[in-house]
Amino acid sequence: MARGIFSNIPNKASRVWLWPFLTKLYRERKRVERLIGNAKQFRRFATPPAREAVEMFLGVVHLIFCFIRL
Repeated sequence: MARGIFSNIPNKASRVWLWPFLTKLYRERKRVERLIGNAKQFRRFATPPAREAVEMFLGVVHLIFCFIRL
């Protein structure tokens, strides 16, 4: 909490003390997790790049995300 970050985990029904939970933020987090999961099916995305090939890797990431979007 010192950095202004909090975990956005849904409360269980049996919980006595409820912590703050933002439904919209949780939905956005799940969308990003699903996008990364879909991108991992491409082998080039799943393997980490070499230090010199970072620009090439970012190009591949953009291409993969465009492909998934279509």
